[in-house]
Amino acid sequence: MSLGSRLARSSLKLLPKLLVVLVGIGLYFLITTYLEGDLKSLLVGISSTLISIPFIFIFYEIWQEKAHRKLNSSAYEFAQNQMTANIASIKEKLETFTQGAFCYFDRPGYVVNDDDIENIRIETLDAELLADVDEWEHDLLDFELANTFEAIVDARYLGFQLRDLSVEEESNDFQALLVNSFIMDRLDDDKTRVIIHLVQTVKMLQSFLSLHHDVFVRSSIRIHGLQIDEVSAGLAALVLNPGDDSETESEVLDIALVDPGQKHEELLKVFVVNPDYYTVLSDHINDVIEAMRQWKMSADPVYLDYEAGRVSGF
Repeated sequence: MSLGSRLARSSLKLLPKLLVVLVGIGLYFLITTYLEGDLKSLLVGISSTLISIPFIFIFYEIWQEKAHRKLNSSAYEFAQNQMTANIASIKEKLETFTQGAFCYFDRPGYVVNDDDIENIRIETLDAELLADVDEWEHDLLDFELANTFEAIVDARYLGFQLRDLSVEEESNDFQALLVNSFIMDRLDDDKTRVIIHLVQTVKMLQSFLSLHHDVFVRSSIRIHGLQIDEVSAGLAALVLNPGDDSETESEVLDIALVDPGQKHEELLKVFVVNPDYYTVLSDHINDVIEAMRQWKMSADPVYLDYEAGRVSGF
C-alpha cells in the first residue's frame, strides 16, 4: 500500500474522533461564555470528557498503527524475499535451457572443445594455465532476444537433463504465492503487476513445453568424458571422468532423479532443440527473462535462501 493510501485511510479513521474533540472545545467556550453556576460546572465536565476521551483513543490508534506498520514491514520483507527466491529458481532453470550440458562447465578450469562438432570433449586446464584465464561470468538477465535465440541453437542437452527441462514446479510455486493473501496483500501495486506478468510468462512457457513433446530431439553428437553412476534406485549421478591419461580426478557434476531401469547409455545421449521451435521457444524464454528483469528493477535482488541457509542474489 502506498504512503498516500495509508495517510488517507488513517485520516478517515481519525476524523470522527477529531469532530467529537471539536464539539467538546466549542461546547466548552459556549459554556464558559454564557452560563454560570452549577449547570456551568456540570457542562464543563461533559465538554472536558468530550475532549479527553477521543484523545485517548487517538493516541491509542496512532500507537497501534505504528506497531502494525512494523509488522507489515516485516511481512513485506518476507513476501518480497519469497518472491525473489522463486524468481532465482526460475533463472537457474532457464540457464539450463540456454546452456544445456555446458552449464556444468561454465566456470574457470574447463574448456569445451567442439572443433569436431560431432564429438565434443571437455578439457581441463592445469593450475598454471588457469591462472592466466580471465574469469568471465555471463548474466542471463543481460540477454537480448538474439542472444537467447543463439543460445537455444547452440545448446546441447543430455538425456540425463531432459526430465528437469520443465518449469512446471516453478509455475505451481508462483501460482501458490499469487493466491496467498498474506503475501500478495503486502506487496505494492507495481510489484503485484510484475508478479502477475511473470506468472503469465512462466505459465505460457510451461504450456508450450507440455503441448509439444518433440521440442528436444535426439542427435548423433557425443560428449566424451561423461559417465552415469547409480546412486540408488531412481537416483543417478552425472560424473566427469577425464580418462586414464588425465591427472584430473573424477568429479560429480549433478545428481538427479531418473526413471528406474533406464539405461545409462540413454542418459548420456545428446539432444538438441527442434529447429521448428527455435523462434517460439526463444520468444517464450525471452519473455520470462524480461519479466525477471522488471522485478530486479523494482525489488532488491538479494534474498535469504532459507533452504541453503545463505544470502544469495540473482
